[in-house]
Amino acid sequence: MALSFSASNPAEMPNVLLIITDQHRADCLGCYGNGRIDTPNIDRIAREGVRVDRAYVTNPLCTPSRASILTGQSVSGHGAWNLGVPLPEGTRTLPEALAECGYRTGAIGKVHLTPQVAGCPEFPENEDFWNRDPEPEWRGPYFGFEWVDLFVGHQKLIGHYGQYIKHRFPDLVDRYDRRYALDVPTGAPHSWKCGFPLAHHSCTWICERTLDFLRRQDERPFFVQCSFPFPHFPFAPPSPYCDQYDPNAMELPEQREGDLEGKPSHVMDYFRAKGGEGPLCEVTDAQKREIVAHTYGMIGLVDDLVGRILDTLDELAVTDNTIVVFCSDHGELLFDHGLLKKGPYLYEGLVRVPLLWRWPEGLPRGRTVDGLFSLADLAPTVLEMLGMNAWPEIEGRSQVPVLRGEAQSVRDAALVEYYHGRRTARDGMRLKALVMDQWKLIHYPGELYGELYDLEADPGEFENRFDHPEDAGVRDRLMARLQDEWVERDESFGPRLSSA
Repeated sequence: MALSFSASNPAEMPNVLLIITDQHRADCLGCYGNGRIDTPNIDRIAREGVRVDRAYVTNPLCTPSRASILTGQSVSGHGAWNLGVPLPEGTRTLPEALAECGYRTGAIGKVHLTPQVAGCPEFPENEDFWNRDPEPEWRGPYFGFEWVDLFVGHQKLIGHYGQYIKHRFPDLVDRYDRRYALDVPTGAPHSWKCGFPLAHHSCTWICERTLDFLRRQDERPFFVQCSFPFPHFPFAPPSPYCDQYDPNAMELPEQREGDLEGKPSHVMDYFRAKGGEGPLCEVTDAQKREIVAHTYGMIGLVDDLVGRILDTLDELAVTDNTIVVFCSDHGELLFDHGLLKKGPYLYEGLVRVPLLWRWPEGLPRGRTVDGLFSLADLAPTVLEMLGMNAWPEIEGRSQVPVLRGEAQSVRDAALVEYYHGRRTARDGMRLKALVMDQWKLIHYPGELYGELYDLEADPGEFENRFDHPEDAGVRDRLMARLQDEWVERDESFGPRLSSA
């Protein structure tokens, strides 16, 4: 199983298919032990490849995490620290490097590397870019992708998909809205049975455009990113997936009275003040189960579409020579600690995501990896598989030895960062989490408190041990380790250009 390929002969190099879901917890797949959800096609990737059990995002928001996936950098490294903050122009990306080596590169679906909300017409993912020119000819290049088919947002009809619906099916323009729900909504937050027809749904369109890209074969290998907007809220799957799971059969996470009392109160207060959900004590258990059932239904739709993509690789006879990577940009709280969606929290449901690798010619079959993996490791891992060198700005580490079973781990810690508001502790929030084999430390710069969890004894992160005297040594050791990580990623220094 050779790992080195000559860039001078691109036709012999492996293809790469990167499938990204949006706001998808690791435990919401059958291959991760969830016995209530049926995901045979995604599970097939794990069965025929390698499942990574402890994959962590660099940030629990879309833009920062997706930027890390493509650049191999931490959030502090690439600078796209929140939604609405663009990945700086000129930042080197994985698709750019592959295009330079002769790859045909494409991005289908959600990319979200630049602002989407109106006011930034210079960015192709922005509302004003498309409102300025209702039929733009633009198809790239975009951060190394030479061809793009954009889906932007979750309900807004922006990008290439928006033009497809507006021009060909204008009567469907409003059908994503809950006003057109198939049944009267129950009042569960952000949840309804979507009345948009499956044949023209955004996820279906993304799948079809991906298949078109795959079938446009030429002498070059391909790198294509297929990114679905599901299961991100609103929790509104179309028929028949809105009825795929019985809400009464759904299981809710364990709840403990007073759980949030041991968490930093300013996090909850800050998020409520900014219009976030906060604790959802007013939501009934029946409504919670409906949201879980709809989330599973959204994943069910994605699973069926992934099956079509895998079948197409088989039909084109490129399965053996195609590296398939399946991951998500971040997770979903889904009522852990009574919370929904995402926010200034770094709990496991939000920062631990599925990560699957399949490459019949280069990776073992049916292997499980429990070593720590950061999504910043994805780009350097792909580069090593292709026999290419990482560039100096890459902070992630190649995990090829771990995926092949030659090493148990290549890192002893994973760093997760979260910035909200301005990037200072007092004017916003600046959380950093250090995840190690057993422990997770969450640090709040400028504050005397923090969070410390024993992930082996307390995987639900109920008991904050930050102030427990018996764990002071562990806390201080992790604080020192976090400081080392912080210094290594100091974003204030530019490159040295000469000796004087």
